Amino acid sequence: MTTTVRERATRKPLLRRPWTVPLLAVSVLFVLVSLPPYLQPDPAQSRTPLRPGVDWHFPLLAVHVIFGSIALLTVCCQIWPALRAWSLPMHRWVGRIYVFGGVLPAGLTALVVGALSERGPLTMIGNLTGAVLWLGVTAPAYLAARRRRFREHRRWMIRSFALTISIMMDRVLTVPLVMVTEPRTAAAIATWTSFALCVSAAEWWLRRSGHTRRR
Repeated sequence: MTTTVRERATRKPLLRRPWTVPLLAVSVLFVLVSLPPYLQPDPAQSRTPLRPGVDWHFPLLAVHVIFGSIALLTVCCQIWPALRAWSLPMHRWVGRIYVFGGVLPAGLTALVVGALSERGPLTMIGNLTGAVLWLGVTAPAYLAARRRRFREHRRWMIRSFALTISIMMDRVLTVPLVMVTEPRTAAAIATWTSFALCVSAAEWWLRRSGHTRRR
């Protein structure tokens, strides 16, 4: 029995980027472990040191973590080619959730949460830099899609994806680093290492895959 044109068109994306499924599984596990302390009202359960005397630090941190979790889960769906092949409208709606229900509120709250960091100036600067860049690359990705400049949209979305994933890598790297050095140093190393690795990997991929800007 011959396959239809649509079936042949959607079969290839199902086999592309097989690493997206394990990535989604790891992201779900990460959210299940990281999110619960911020779904209850007790600041003592926070896994991030809170600024003394700033009562609204924990509620704002909780908002940041909740929306950051939405961004992490939705971006894993966005980079999966099978979603676009199966339903382009679904891809667009998930993209809107990623931008307006994930990156925008998480990035804006990160600017304040990062400034209140109790993990030292290097970590604070790293967090603020990451938040500014996260917002800065996601905005043109959304605007390019609205203008139907899809090649440009993909370039900016790859950068946005890298910065979203760097948040998860930051937390994962902190765990072993804390075992060999003091917490502030571990936090600073994890923040800058994850940031540098993910951004560098995104730019390398853009050049390798031919997505860099051409005249």
